[in-house]
Amino acid sequence: MGRKKYISLNQTKDIVVYREAKYSDIPELCGIVSEAFDFGSFLDNKKDLYSMTKCFLGQYFVISSFCQVAVLNGKIVGVIFGLAKTQNWPLLHFGAKIKLAPCNLGFVLKSILKPKYYRSFIGQKELYDSLEPQISGLDGDITLFAVSSEARGHGIGKNLIEQLYSHFRRHKVKRIYVLTDNMCTYEFYEKQGFERTRTGSIEIIRNNKPFVLEAYRYEKDLEY
Repeated sequence: MGRKKYISLNQTKDIVVYREAKYSDIPELCGIVSEAFDFGSFLDNKKDLYSMTKCFLGQYFVISSFCQVAVLNGKIVGVIFGLAKTQNWPLLHFGAKIKLAPCNLGFVLKSILKPKYYRSFIGQKELYDSLEPQISGLDGDITLFAVSSEARGHGIGKNLIEQLYSHFRRHKVKRIYVLTDNMCTYEFYEKQGFERTRTGSIEIIRNNKPFVLEAYRYEKDLEY
């Protein structure tokens, strides 16, 4: 059963349920993630946008050892994925990997057939890959984190990240990191005590205009 907490929205007390994310949640999560990461500024075709976001979400779902969502009045309003590299996890989402195979293949084909539409997204991914740590000692990774705009400012994000911290502690994780960029609310991590350790940039097309995307790696020692 999911954990329940009460929050005040529009001067009413609503129940927020925190539960494990399921593969079947991915279609609903696409809207939250697309909004949080502003994927709509890369693609204006709704079908292509959904396909890209689903592949993006699926990629992180299958590599994560912790997947949690926050549900408000029956609607998912937040999500967090994380990876404890100290945990034996490779077959955790094996079924999802099989289900996502057609989606991933479709994304590859579309990126080849419509390169100009996918160039910015692929450039963003390559920039993130360049910031991945190549040294040992970073054994916890916040792989994906998003809260819908309607639910921000009510502690939902803080509760989600605290549950991920608990997961990390159970698996003896000592130092964690997250990759984010200037299209996201990266200041949240600074308030959480993360330190920026690396920065990279690339020029992409956003809303049909050149845009300098800055990406950051933040790190933090986990308190016990």
